[in-house]
Amino acid sequence: MADGISSLTVWQEVALLMRLRWRIQRNQLRQKNAKLELVGLIVTGLFFFFFVGIIAFAFYEGAATMTRDNRMSWLALLFWGVLLFWQFFSVFFASLTTVFDFRTLLRFPLHLGAYFALNVAYGLADPTAMAAVTFLLAIVAGVASVRPELLPAAFAVLLLFALVNILLERCIGFWIEKLLSKRRTREITFVLLILGMISLQFVVPLFADKSKQILPWLPRVLPFLNGLPPGLAGRALAYAGSADFAACAGNFAALLAWGVPFAGLLWLRLGAQYRGELLLESEALAPAQRTATKTLAKPESSVAGVSALVPGEIAAIIQKELCYLKRNGIAWMNLLLPLLLVLLFTMQSFTQRHHGQIEALSRSSGWFFFGAVGYVLLLVLAPSYNAFAFEGRGLQVFFTAPVRFRSVILAKNLLLLLLIGVEVAAVLVLLRVRGLWPGPQQFVTTLAAMGYIIPAQLTIANWASIAYPRKLEFGSMRNQRASGMTVLVLLGTYITLGLSSFVVILAGKWSGNPWVSAGVFLLLAAAATSGYVASLDPLSSFAEKKREVLLDALCK
Repeated sequence: MADGISSLTVWQEVALLMRLRWRIQRNQLRQKNAKLELVGLIVTGLFFFFFVGIIAFAFYEGAATMTRDNRMSWLALLFWGVLLFWQFFSVFFASLTTVFDFRTLLRFPLHLGAYFALNVAYGLADPTAMAAVTFLLAIVAGVASVRPELLPAAFAVLLLFALVNILLERCIGFWIEKLLSKRRTREITFVLLILGMISLQFVVPLFADKSKQILPWLPRVLPFLNGLPPGLAGRALAYAGSADFAACAGNFAALLAWGVPFAGLLWLRLGAQYRGELLLESEALAPAQRTATKTLAKPESSVAGVSALVPGEIAAIIQKELCYLKRNGIAWMNLLLPLLLVLLFTMQSFTQRHHGQIEALSRSSGWFFFGAVGYVLLLVLAPSYNAFAFEGRGLQVFFTAPVRFRSVILAKNLLLLLLIGVEVAAVLVLLRVRGLWPGPQQFVTTLAAMGYIIPAQLTIANWASIAYPRKLEFGSMRNQRASGMTVLVLLGTYITLGLSSFVVILAGKWSGNPWVSAGVFLLLAAAATSGYVASLDPLSSFAEKKREVLLDALCK
């Protein structure tokens, strides 16, 4: 068997593995959850490509206008937009994409070249890559609509520019994953990222103040960017438009040369995987043995402090969730983003006030608090729709221990309430420091809306976590997305609760009494809280029925 497969060429191996992957995917659709997940992915994909189509139309119009006005050198700006979109969103949304683990193919005796080709080709399966290719096709269509004779040159530039971006994206993704495979490097990277985001809040107002001095220097900097891939792609099309085919070929070759180092770095990473490298977070054995006696007593003392407020089994689960939270950099990022957003907007408002402009933010500070709290709920509650993602084999303990599953659900929800409370308190402190404290009507309305939105979301999120579980891993940038049906349920819940809250606020505006919205939210909060409490026992029974599904999805 091994001799038969190893005698195949690289491309025959690629075709064979693609057929194997298709059969596996087709057989998985026999499961009910897999069919529902496919439906969810299709629906969310339609929404995604609707927005992609709008942006692609803007690229089409831009390329057509530049070609019509004989300013084809400006096409480099469009290529810069595609490159930044491709690389930026591929890194920051890597956790939301499902990527096939090619290391499972290493059980077959395939060539390293086939392994490399499959990884590169699979880069086009990423939603960000498909959107970026759509933008490139829009640029080509815009150029060809004005000058059809440039279609071959534009299409050739598209293929080469897309290849360079795929190699760059895969290279960045694999090397960042290696960097973040160790806990210490993850912590350092996280700190540097937070410092960079905080620094950005000070750079934006400074750039706004010094824009008149900075803008004249931009034309001097732009020529140095012509040697980068977007500049080379734009210049290749510009030279093709002026019939200077020698210069066009030179830029084409230079663009091709950019792909060589990216391919080489990617080859190094894939070669290490091909030879058996496995990136796992582990600690040295000796330090673990030395600190074993210390770490045993530490959780007990922590649980004892929490047990004074909640039952012991709930306190133990909360302690476990806090330990998971310490290791989850994405969760820490979601907790800090709302505070950074408030800091950014309030700094911009102070910049406007310094220049004597109209301060709209101060006049609407109460509704700014409402929006900030909504953003907190958006980020903090989103992981609750896949609440058992990091349990892994530890989920078996919940079913074997003498603990009702409602206690597990309640403990996870209580920790989320604690995090939301800390976030809202921090937002209030920032608004107080900035002199944007909300009025009593907006303050009460916001708290009443929280009482409605939080229990309503947690009820649906608990059900989705049991019905459509998806395993996630610490320290990995890939395969961190919830199932398709979970994403669809999340979007539907956000849209429904958002629209209902908007209607309640409008009702208060139309009635002329600002306290009407608060009263309606309080009634909705009472109904949502009652529904949440009533759902705990049915969800516990539902989890027992779905035990095999949960264990199969999270323990494999």
